Amino acid sequence: MRISLTSPLALRVASAPGPLVVEAPDATRGYEPLDMLASALGTCTHAILASWGEREGLRAEALAVDVAWTVVDHRAASYAVTIDWPALAPGRARVAERVAATCPVHRTLAAAVPITVAVAGVREAAA
Repeated sequence: MRISLTSPLALRVASAPGPLVVEAPDATRGYEPLDMLASALGTCTHAILASWGEREGLRAEALAVDVAWTVVDHRAASYAVTIDWPALAPGRARVAERVAATCPVHRTLAAAVPITVAVAGVREAAA
C-alpha cells in the first residue's frame, strides 16, 4: 500500500506491492498528525473495499482512495472520501459507498467517541 500526501489537506491511498510506503511531494513536507488520522481512514477504507472486491471478483490493483479534510480550530472538521476504482462497474458505485462506510475508522470518526487523557505514574500533591 502507498500513501501519497497530495496536498496539505489531502492524500491518496493506493494499492502497491511490498511494505507500506508514505511519500511526500518533497523533503520539506512532514507526515503530520492530521495526515496520520486521514491515513487511518484511507487505509481502512481501502482494505475494506479490497476485501469486498476480492469476494465479488473485482480486481483491486488499481483501487485508490482519496481523502481530503478541512481544519477548524486546529482539528479535522470534516472528511471527504473519494473511491477511484476503474474495475468497479457504474451500477455498483452505491454498494461500494455502503461498503466503504463500514470501515471501523469511518464509523469511529462519524460517532465522535469520547476520549479521556491521564498521566501515568504521577501523583498530585495533596490539597
